[in-house]
Amino acid sequence: MIRVEAQREEIAVSNVDSSPLSHEAWLEFNRWKWGVQPLRVRYREGGEKPCLEAVLYIGRRGSIVHPRLNPYIPIVFASSEGAAPLRASRQWLELGSCLARDMEERGVQGQVALAPTASDMRVWQWQGFDVRPRYTYVIEFPWEPHSADYAVRKNFHKAVRAGYKCVRVMSMKDVWACLVETEERQVFRYGLDPNDLECALNMLGEEYLRAYVCYSSTGAPASARVVLHRAGGRAVDWVAGTCLAHRTSGATQLLIAHVIEDLGRAGATGFDFAGANIANVAASKMVWGGPLVPYYTVQSCSIRSVVEHGVRWLRSNAAWASRRSADEKQDARHVVKPTSRTPDIATPRAPQSFDDLRTRQGPKQNFRLPRDPECG
Repeated sequence: MIRVEAQREEIAVSNVDSSPLSHEAWLEFNRWKWGVQPLRVRYREGGEKPCLEAVLYIGRRGSIVHPRLNPYIPIVFASSEGAAPLRASRQWLELGSCLARDMEERGVQGQVALAPTASDMRVWQWQGFDVRPRYTYVIEFPWEPHSADYAVRKNFHKAVRAGYKCVRVMSMKDVWACLVETEERQVFRYGLDPNDLECALNMLGEEYLRAYVCYSSTGAPASARVVLHRAGGRAVDWVAGTCLAHRTSGATQLLIAHVIEDLGRAGATGFDFAGANIANVAASKMVWGGPLVPYYTVQSCSIRSVVEHGVRWLRSNAAWASRRSADEKQDARHVVKPTSRTPDIATPRAPQSFDDLRTRQGPKQNFRLPRDPECG
């Protein structure tokens, strides 16, 4: 058992967390939009360090929830100054077990995704949570364009030659035009409207909520992206969309490159694509050359979670069986079946005698050995 002597306290402002997801204005937007109550908590052992800080969102029923359009729940750990790896690991286990215990006591509704900074999830498993891995791609700054895939650079230059240009915008009108068209094409909803975007911009300010739009040579909005940024921290991708008429123009690649370069100049330490757990989404993000980074979701173990896990398992096996059946049918199409026009190839009969073998080999040939010049 982990010996827990840490003190828990609720704080107003974090002194160690530079993530944009822990910014006070972002917490206030979640309170206003989703009706949740943000709660900052800190665990420490007497002094300022070691300490663990996190932001929990409390739902209407008093349990911990994960608000929509929040990539992660921010969590940051700071070990003692100069602590050796063994000591730092022990400090993490002690403080992390306090957070896991508080989450278990309050109750967790649905899945809650913790930030990639929480890499050792054993304390949640020991507390009885269902822990599952998920993945994202992260680009660390400084970023060099040549680290991206050739196809990305090709589309980038294609858009430049076609006259596309990228700018930061202070109005969400053109951003919304790209988002709503993407929603209709892919049949999903962000859960936002133009008023929500304008309110988010007013609450966070243009420095923290950075909106970008790529325009075609005619001035039409082609692609848009909104990013959460905080100087000294890793920027996080929030919402994005591309108009159908510009999907193959390279506008998306040009915009992402512009966003990455602008964030680097603004003081960000990196860029988080905020999820790569769907096959086609992962394929579009991995080509930028960033490493694959795991993060984890926690969920209270219950009959419902077991049933959901079973349903996902059955669906994955059904999908695998379907792909295997399709592959077998595809292979069957390439098998040449004998028809009335295809003559049967008889198996050759073994020779019964020397005469029979000579007959098959044809008429006897006169062979002469080559003469050895040394034999005269």
